[in-house]
Amino acid sequence: MAERFSNNAVGTLASALDDVETTVALVSEAGAARFATLDVGDFQRATITNPATPEAFEIVRITANEGLSLTVERGDDGTAAAAWPAGSKISARVTAGMLQTLASGGMQADDRYGGQFKTAGAGLVVNGRADSTNGVVQLGGYNLLQKYGAAATQTYGAGKFWQDKNMAHESVGGSPFVDLKDAAAYTWAPNNYYTDGSIVAPPTPDGFLYLFQSLDWRATQTTTLPGFDGSGYPVDALGTDNAVVGQWLPLPTPLAFTLGFTGVVGGIVLSEVGFICTNYGAGTAPVVSIGTDAAPTSLVNSVALSQIAGADQVHRFPINPAGAPLSAIKFTLNTPSDAMFYGRFYWRGFFLPQ
Repeated sequence: MAERFSNNAVGTLASALDDVETTVALVSEAGAARFATLDVGDFQRATITNPATPEAFEIVRITANEGLSLTVERGDDGTAAAAWPAGSKISARVTAGMLQTLASGGMQADDRYGGQFKTAGAGLVVNGRADSTNGVVQLGGYNLLQKYGAAATQTYGAGKFWQDKNMAHESVGGSPFVDLKDAAAYTWAPNNYYTDGSIVAPPTPDGFLYLFQSLDWRATQTTTLPGFDGSGYPVDALGTDNAVVGQWLPLPTPLAFTLGFTGVVGGIVLSEVGFICTNYGAGTAPVVSIGTDAAPTSLVNSVALSQIAGADQVHRFPINPAGAPLSAIKFTLNTPSDAMFYGRFYWRGFFLPQ
């Protein structure tokens, strides 16, 4: 999710907006065209005001911009959703949340979901999340192989060359947590406590299981059914007071997903992939394949995770791929276990620039 910006964007509400509507219809005017162009998952903050009530305002997130129609998320940045009459203004303004994001180093952040953030620089890609309650920042990152060598000493004699020390650094990354068990999740039910990492199935199947990622490591309990809709986008997780306490991350079922390396245009040279099991139910070994979207079995072709016989164990697949570096890795569950097999896939290798 990336925040987008634009200059002097302002629109006038063509019709009244109640406190729950999420579609804003605008009057035709030049300023309306100045709102940012948004890709899927992007947003732009905007503020709704009315001259008749100058002290009142509501901050929203514009998530889609189609001509004179804006799709918004209501009551952002600590403001409350309100009813607004026709003729009210919606404008792109600086907000406290926007400045807090910039003050954190220009990282793209979403403080509703545990302070998760991502940033991409010239030589390092970092992602992570911050626990604001305990002051803990959890970071993960990977080095990019630089375009120029780095030498410890200058050597110009015959047969001597610059040493690129970046070649000595591999990086390791992982997928979201998954359960490789058949019918891996329990169906979501009201008033149950779900802790960080819980996986549930919606009461009405929609093609996904949902992984709970908590805000500040808090559990979620609510009588309100989350907005499971089968869209493939994260869904707000609500607490006892219906406040957002995290998100439900969709996991496709049957399980098959791709990890892409945003900003790493040169790709990754893999040396190892595998699975780390953190909760084991003493069942049959699941069978997995690993590869790319175009060739899902190119790295691992329907192999059982038989090296794992308990919790906190790892099944490793050494990789010696030929050809171009990969821009993404696809993980597929071919045959599930008949008991809990909870953990995450991982990869290891080094990255190249463009």
